[in-house]
Amino acid sequence: MKVSVIIPTLNEEKYLGRALESLMKQKTNLVYGKDWEIIIADAESADKTREIASKYTNKIAMDKKKTIAAGRHLGVQKAEGEYLLFTDADVIVDPNWLAENIKGFETGAVAVMGKVHPHNGSFFENLSSEILNVIATVLNIINVNFVAGSNMGVRKDVYDRVGGFNVNLVTSEDCELVRRLAKEGKVKYLPNAFVLVSMRRVRAWGLFYYFIFHFTNFFREHIFHSCHKKYEPVR
Repeated sequence: MKVSVIIPTLNEEKYLGRALESLMKQKTNLVYGKDWEIIIADAESADKTREIASKYTNKIAMDKKKTIAAGRHLGVQKAEGEYLLFTDADVIVDPNWLAENIKGFETGAVAVMGKVHPHNGSFFENLSSEILNVIATVLNIINVNFVAGSNMGVRKDVYDRVGGFNVNLVTSEDCELVRRLAKEGKVKYLPNAFVLVSMRRVRAWGLFYYFIFHFTNFFREHIFHSCHKKYEPVR
């Protein structure tokens, strides 16, 4: 198996089918089920999430700890792929997403990360996203990585070597892992591997609070190796 795509879920019946359909439309020579796979790590959803997932994959793990980090890590335990790709249930992945990530790995990178864009974003949401992607590009040059768990990947052997996600974190598990991975080799930023992300959390929190939360989280992680302690589910 070349690639394992891992998605943590919790009550995602409104979004998951759309995300999985976008994965089925990948432009790649790899054969689904033979060369690449999808793994769902579900935090005991009370809706039809697992029923929807079962139409696309028979690899559905139950996450008892119910954190995103624990779900991602549990998915890795079920993975057979040489490369691990992580995304979320409320995204739409670009048709070239899989191929672009594989290209990134084939350059020798131990980890990869791509762009995130708003799905049906407002003017200010789109503008903020473009600014963040520029910042991520610049930071990657100096090996300080502003990564989103909805669009990242890692070689499985390196993931195992560093111990994987810290399952006790409720947020910033992506930046914390990539900070450790950067000590093992190159983390490559892939501008052509992008996903469209739901704006549901931005709109529930408000754009200002959303960015304050994530910027402070980023600096806390990279400077003090700590992060916020609460990150409530938004559906």
